[in-house]
Amino acid sequence: AGAVPPVIVVGIDTDDRINEYLYADILLDVGDEFILVEPRLDQYAQFLVDTVKPLVDLEFPTLPAREHTCMAGSSFGGISSMYLAWKHPEVFGKVASFSGSYWVGEAFGTETDLAMRDIIASTELTAEHMLLTVYLDSGGSDGANGDPNAYRDDARVYTDWTRNTLISLGWSNRPEWDTDDVLATPPENLPVTTHPKDVPTLLWAAEPPPDYAGWQTYLRPEASLLHLVGLGQEHNEAAWEARFPAAVRYLFGN
Repeated sequence: AGAVPPVIVVGIDTDDRINEYLYADILLDVGDEFILVEPRLDQYAQFLVDTVKPLVDLEFPTLPAREHTCMAGSSFGGISSMYLAWKHPEVFGKVASFSGSYWVGEAFGTETDLAMRDIIASTELTAEHMLLTVYLDSGGSDGANGDPNAYRDDARVYTDWTRNTLISLGWSNRPEWDTDDVLATPPENLPVTTHPKDVPTLLWAAEPPPDYAGWQTYLRPEASLLHLVGLGQEHNEAAWEARFPAAVRYLFGN
């Protein structure tokens, strides 16, 4: 449709998703059993940086520089993409995290099993870090059923806290997220028990909402940070497929 320049998408499969996508040796409840994660994300990162990326650049007509290279994923792949881009900003200049599992290190964190926002906050920032363009999103309940945990739905609250950490370090704030009418300060980290209707939010929409003059003012691709919430969307491929065009427009749009 001409909305973005040509983009090469490289899909990477794994038969060890839990271990390769996580950085912490947490005890993971998978429904019928508990699994102790054996984190291999750092090794996976080296595989991408040392093997996959050079091979793609060799075999395809890429623009190999970091500003043209994005890491993206959903769920565990969402938090791992953020981790990979954060650890290797010299390679990845853009990152898209769909429904990232930012509850890792939050709901049961320890001194060693840090939340992603703690990893971000404790990093000695480089110029390449500060040039990273970040797309975050999550689904979420509207809380209409009275669920006191509605703000936790699809890790929305933890995604907010991760976004706010980035803003505290210099990434762009937006009025739609603001909690104190001062864009120079990051939004407040609201408690997990906050009702979703009381959380300042930029809602996902398939087309620019009436209050915005097109995609440019809605997504603001010139900014360094975008966070959308697909209200009522579940944690599944259908939701990520719906939000994917907005992410690509933001990260690669003309």
